[in-house]
Amino acid sequence: MRLFFMVNGHGLIEGAAFLVAVQTAAACLLNAFSANRSNRYLGGLILVFLGSTKYYVFSYLGYGPVYDFLNSVSTAQFYGPVFYLFLLSVIGRENRKVALTHLALPAGLMALSFLRAYGGIWPGESYVSAITAVEYGMILFYFVLCLQLFRSGQFLPVKARQRYWLFFVLVYGYLIYNFTDLLAMIFWPAFWQSLMPGFFYFDMALYLLNFCFLILFGLTELNWMRKLVVPASVQFTGGASHPELEELGRRLDYLLEREGIHTDPELNLSVLATKLGVSGVAVSEYLKNYRKTSFYELLNYYRVQEFKRRLTDPEYQHLSLEGLAYEAGFRSKATFNRAFKKLERMTPGEFRKRVGDGEKGEA
Repeated sequence: MRLFFMVNGHGLIEGAAFLVAVQTAAACLLNAFSANRSNRYLGGLILVFLGSTKYYVFSYLGYGPVYDFLNSVSTAQFYGPVFYLFLLSVIGRENRKVALTHLALPAGLMALSFLRAYGGIWPGESYVSAITAVEYGMILFYFVLCLQLFRSGQFLPVKARQRYWLFFVLVYGYLIYNFTDLLAMIFWPAFWQSLMPGFFYFDMALYLLNFCFLILFGLTELNWMRKLVVPASVQFTGGASHPELEELGRRLDYLLEREGIHTDPELNLSVLATKLGVSGVAVSEYLKNYRKTSFYELLNYYRVQEFKRRLTDPEYQHLSLEGLAYEAGFRSKATFNRAFKKLERMTPGEFRKRVGDGEKGEA
């Protein structure tokens, strides 16, 4: 996002923007290095937003080659795709193939801006107009895609869906406003200049408020931060009402039985808790007190059932036992064998032999 502000005489505003940029960078790093996939996408989204703060950062640190490089490489085309991938990761529909599909065009546009800056390709102002129009088109295209996720009921299993809806409305609404403003500046400069003096402080207020909200949202998406805000005593060990417990149970069953979340080998308690909209401690307490099990016992149970289902499915007959175990979500052969024997009281090989003998008897 490129912001063109009148900076002379606005030292206080620049200072506030610099502080916000530093805090945004902290929220970005905390999410980017999280084990939770949706947090990593959120960290990437915040990183793209950080691109619009580089003026305020380098005005304090001093301009140089790093600033020139960052200023020459366009990143605004990543707003829509990364926003969409973040929402997909929240509802468990994101995977590597989907990510590569949506990031291919933005990566290509970034390479083009790099070649223009350092290779002399497409000189002149026509590039700025064309790339801005493309970026604005991508913003609107992904706005429609994100809106469809909410309207199609994809977020119904997510308890905190109102939270993500608010995030979408406020942050994406700011994106559309900002890019409309940028488009007016490029294609209708006289009209834009007539409005800018009166809109400068309004634009800066929206800019700072958007980043403050982004920081707050980014921090409260971290499970360890939720644990600090919500004490362990306020969990499902006695204070929750039956409707809340039933709703949590329904959401958990939906993710396991309808979405097949257990087949993701990267699934952990933190990821599951995020998708359920509660803390990891709350999930553990719920499983312990109301289902008399633990997260890994529940996960292994569903994965073993998935293995048994695929074992008799003709579509998977070409796979070995180990291959079927990996398809069911297990990350190692040892873990699979141990979990299977504990649940079925026999080895996977013995189970396959029994299933094969049964099919011969029926024939």
